[in-house]
Amino acid sequence: MDMESWKRGNAVNWKLAALAILAAVACPPAAAAVQPAAADGKEAVSPDGRNRIAYSGGMVTVFRDGRTLFGPQPAALRLDRGEAEVELCARNDGVAYRFRTDMDGGIAVLDETAALVFPSPDTELWVGYNWCDNPKDPKQDKLQHGCASAYTRTTPASFVPGGRRIAYLPMTVRYPDGTAALVTETDLRDYAGWHLRRNAGETRRIDGVFGKYPVRAKERNVGDNYRRVTERHGWIVKTRGRRTFPWRVFAIADTPIGLVEQRLVRDLAAQPQGDWSWVEPGVCAWDWWSGRRLEGVPFKPGANTATYKAYIDFAAEFGLGWVLVDEGWCRKGDLSAMADGFDLDAIAAYAASRGVRVMLWTAWRALDGRQEEIFGAFAKRGVAGFKVDFMERDDAEMMRFMEKTLAVAAKHRLAVDFHGCGKPCGLETTYPNLVGVEGVRGLELMKMASSKGEDFMAHDCTVPFTRAPLGHVDYTPGAMRNLRRDEWRPDRRNPASQGTRAHQMALYTLFPVPLQMMCDSPGAYRRNRECARFIASVPTVWDETKGLCGEIGKFAAVARRSGETWHAGAITDWTAREISIPMDFLGEGEWDAEIFRDAGDSGREPAHYVHERRRVKAGERLAFRLAPGGGFAIRFGRSPRGPADKP
Repeated sequence: MDMESWKRGNAVNWKLAALAILAAVACPPAAAAVQPAAADGKEAVSPDGRNRIAYSGGMVTVFRDGRTLFGPQPAALRLDRGEAEVELCARNDGVAYRFRTDMDGGIAVLDETAALVFPSPDTELWVGYNWCDNPKDPKQDKLQHGCASAYTRTTPASFVPGGRRIAYLPMTVRYPDGTAALVTETDLRDYAGWHLRRNAGETRRIDGVFGKYPVRAKERNVGDNYRRVTERHGWIVKTRGRRTFPWRVFAIADTPIGLVEQRLVRDLAAQPQGDWSWVEPGVCAWDWWSGRRLEGVPFKPGANTATYKAYIDFAAEFGLGWVLVDEGWCRKGDLSAMADGFDLDAIAAYAASRGVRVMLWTAWRALDGRQEEIFGAFAKRGVAGFKVDFMERDDAEMMRFMEKTLAVAAKHRLAVDFHGCGKPCGLETTYPNLVGVEGVRGLELMKMASSKGEDFMAHDCTVPFTRAPLGHVDYTPGAMRNLRRDEWRPDRRNPASQGTRAHQMALYTLFPVPLQMMCDSPGAYRRNRECARFIASVPTVWDETKGLCGEIGKFAAVARRSGETWHAGAITDWTAREISIPMDFLGEGEWDAEIFRDAGDSGREPAHYVHERRRVKAGERLAFRLAPGGGFAIRFGRSPRGPADKP
């Protein structure tokens, strides 16, 4: 979404757009063929003729250039009464289908069949499995997790069988000719998220799994933050009889890196209504990663007023729009009980005086059923947003909570950052005040890793092909303490990143999110001022994206445009390599490229980097040698005539 669309919302009336879909005309934001499909067989073909989706006899098939990518695979909605109609969508960046019902009164969705059938048992898949695999607790609900595992390379035949592990979306598929597909969903509202499992004996088919509605009376509180489901009803959701259901999305590209350019997820979601000009994306100072570490201050840092005034000073100094107050500011989930030494009113007033917005962390349990009361009260006290954590499921009950939270927050002009949650699934389009979604194995888990052998560099190099194409990747990058693989250890008190400084800086372009975090301490950024200044200037909302090159799990390079400025970022795993990127995405004329790249000794000293400027033109190439765990970050601005400036 471009900045102007972000500000003004979308003027299209969604009810009229839905009628247009039923009339089988092009969907305006999608420029795509969308039509209803009956049991006797219908299909939709993309404007360029390359992508086709067909539905016949309860089976869906997805084609690219006449070749079958998925299917025929069963797709059905089982209701307590009546029937559902299927709608198809075909665009140049992929295809999708969804169900629609048109009945008076209410209905119960008993179950949904949403299987995936692959051309070969050896088709390459990249999936994230849940964390729930405890043999001592066979009744453990496997649909409760934060979608924060490292992605695994597998195949349909080797996909963990028997439901012992559940995979969450998105799933990335790579075919032998290099074609890639991203399987996900969008417009997930008042319904359960789509998960995947393989039944033993199947070698080409993986079935959909949808969390049934929880039995609320049987939910169990765990500690101050978690609520666990222990029993579920026999239905997914009881809902209105006249509605649409989530789109089942198959984004398609000629290469895996091309998946970053898909827009199906945002375009097929219900578009925003009304005025959203009050939403302010930007860069945020974050206290949790560094443990609220401050240096040379005449007070003890912690969850107190003095500490957050110091963070506000840092944010104002570097032009950051936000400060996040993380866990510890209130007592055991009671948002009305401030921690000793924490004066919210003083902090909010000081932030306002310095042009900085304050976001407060909370576990979702503290908000549930109290959104109006809490958001109304805190908005009056000058709070600008909430980070809501520990949902860790996406059944219909949780999706109702999330949407209500966004709607009530919007009423009080509050931004929301969801953590401990699933993937972006369209709510971020419908509600532009959703400025961050975790659903990724982010940098905070590097701090908390259980093993010094965990390979975050390979993981980083899977995210551009899996999670990042959905956007809103709240990965929380920006570590200024950077270590080699052989010297890195998990460290909660003095955390560091694997890989190089330039790798960390590249993530700000590779992993987009409207509210982007700077995770390290104010002192660390002041000691590395030119890096911090550059990071703080990277846009957080983009107008255009280009996938440049890459190989899943090994390296990736992406370019993004905001207004008249382009940024490019590239990262590699622990293999040193040369990456050459074409400048074809630039417009005519000369461009000034400001570059942060690995130094010649970054393999030994990962915090070392080179900061330079070059003059480039469209059609040229830039090539850099990346250190193990390395990367580069570039800003391209229109260049005046004359010799290139030095930094």
